Amino acid sequence: MKYIWLLIVVCVVILILVFKALGTRKSSGNVVKFQRKNSKQGLQKCTYCKKMSKLTFYASDEGSVIGVCKECKPKAESRDMLPI
Repeated sequence: MKYIWLLIVVCVVILILVFKALGTRKSSGNVVKFQRKNSKQGLQKCTYCKKMSKLTFYASDEGSVIGVCKECKPKAESRDMLPI
């Protein structure tokens, strides 16, 4: 009788381990690792002058997103772009 309970417990533990192993493999199959191109965090190229700086993003009339630096911000505001 003791061996039957021990066998049941071992089978349950094996089933739990198998389901966990299948679950982690399944969820990580379509995940792509994100890698930064530059080491400077928070810096991106300005749409107008192409300098690396912190950007403010605007929506253009065509619906595209434009990132501008502080120097190019008046250009975006003069074209009546909406900040995002």
